[in-house]
Amino acid sequence: MEKVTRLIGAHHALDEVTRLDEFESWVTQNFEGDDQDHIKGYKILVRALFRTFQEELNIHRKCLDIESSFEYFRAESSIADIDSLEANCEASHLLKHLNEFDRRLYRAHNREYLNRELASLRSDVIKPFNELFEKYGRTKTTLDLSEYFDYQAIKIVLPAVNDANRGYPEAYQHGWLDRRYTQAELDANFESYTAALCWLYAELALNETELLTVQEALFDADDWRELNRTYGEVRDTILQPIEDRVDSNSASYEVDIPDSSTEVDHLLKGAPDPAVGIEKSLDRIFLWEDTYRGDEVFVGSGSAGFILVLRGLQSIRDQLDTDEPIQIRRLKHPDEPGYNYSYAVEHAGWAFDNTGSLHGWAVFVRVATDYSGFGGRQYKLVEELLEQLTDQEVIEVKELEVPEDVLRTYLEEQQVSHDRYTQSEELEFDNRRLDRIIAGDEGTRTEFKEEFLDSMIEVGKEIAALANYKGGVLIFGVDDEGTVRGVENQEEVENKISGILWDMMEPPLSADLYPITYEGEPIVIVDIPEADEPVACNFTYYFRNGTNVRKLTYQELKRRFG
Repeated sequence: MEKVTRLIGAHHALDEVTRLDEFESWVTQNFEGDDQDHIKGYKILVRALFRTFQEELNIHRKCLDIESSFEYFRAESSIADIDSLEANCEASHLLKHLNEFDRRLYRAHNREYLNRELASLRSDVIKPFNELFEKYGRTKTTLDLSEYFDYQAIKIVLPAVNDANRGYPEAYQHGWLDRRYTQAELDANFESYTAALCWLYAELALNETELLTVQEALFDADDWRELNRTYGEVRDTILQPIEDRVDSNSASYEVDIPDSSTEVDHLLKGAPDPAVGIEKSLDRIFLWEDTYRGDEVFVGSGSAGFILVLRGLQSIRDQLDTDEPIQIRRLKHPDEPGYNYSYAVEHAGWAFDNTGSLHGWAVFVRVATDYSGFGGRQYKLVEELLEQLTDQEVIEVKELEVPEDVLRTYLEEQQVSHDRYTQSEELEFDNRRLDRIIAGDEGTRTEFKEEFLDSMIEVGKEIAALANYKGGVLIFGVDDEGTVRGVENQEEVENKISGILWDMMEPPLSADLYPITYEGEPIVIVDIPEADEPVACNFTYYFRNGTNVRKLTYQELKRRFG
């Protein structure tokens, strides 16, 4: 036997509130004017309690033997579009089923339409669960059964629709069903909402004296926050008399549903996976031009940034209380003679340090390919890391084919690119402000490159020399005189630097890459940390001496690094 006390309260409240004829009769007796004036507030109340029922149903799905999956649990905190949730378990089928009812209720803009949708809700959702509870439920209480159900319903109604601390009913803060209402809509229908709430309290077995007290408190409220302040008075008036007569902690409702039960089967069957177009599939993807990995190592866009993210995913996953893989989407871009790839990494606030509670995907555009071409070594390294992490079950990769221009256009239209460098002159690198670095001359900790014109070995020597000294900054897009010229292709520079850091440095060096715009020009900054152990480039150790680079002798290596 499993306790479902709150679920039975939410179900009974929904059963009572969906009786439109009774509400209209009450309005006619208590108010002058057109009954239609009260329909909008009534509908807000119905949807609030439907949301509450859905939330309790989701919490108690295990008691009702509703099968779910890890993908469902993940989506529970991150999904932005219910329609794009893969219906691969009973719980997601049920969610979509309920969401469709909620959508239809919201669209019911006249009395006839609303009455039809309420009748459908009662027959297709409320009735099946009624039959389930009647057949397999058992109540433990000294209260009369009818009074017990009313009592449990009021315990649900009070916090769900009377509590409005956020400026709207608390029920709209929870649950997966889309909120849909704007604050303006809620505010415009506040008075009719409080009237519907008074009617519902009257339906839940209040005596006349209690009802008058509650009505006075509710109708004195002028807005949602004042309604919230009536919470204590309403609770004392409605619930306290019952709790004075019975130990509320000992009252419970339990169900014991056998595997052969079929009462709610029809709720769990439908909702096939929708045919989702490319833009629909991208609705939950966000573009980060730059971001932080979970261990606070900075990464940039392009292959260089994605490689750093991949190298950090193992430690990130180790911090999670799950063995399930982190989700990655390979976005395949047709490009003769094969494909280019962008990648999206799922995160839910934990994977990327500067995203807060935002849920979605961090996208790295065109960071790999399936044929040899520009940036081939970095692209190959991406695929090697993905294959390694997949074999270790750290990640799971799924594919979606989408033209690259469609992806870029979509991301631009969504305006989800986050530019953290609007005040780039105030950024600090190597504990120095960027504007002061550029205004100064090259030195033992600063190197300027107008473009990436040198060989990769020569640039590698510069990086190794700075690391073996005290660290420093290498800036591409600034000439020797400190004039900002900009680079022609930031991504190409990043890819080359990434190749140097991981292929030519021994051991590999975790320098930070910053592709930014400074004085209107695109530049790339390589912030190089001081090495804890000697770093070699092409099997040779180098050192910074003023603005020059020279080889380190064995004696110098021993003296500096022990």
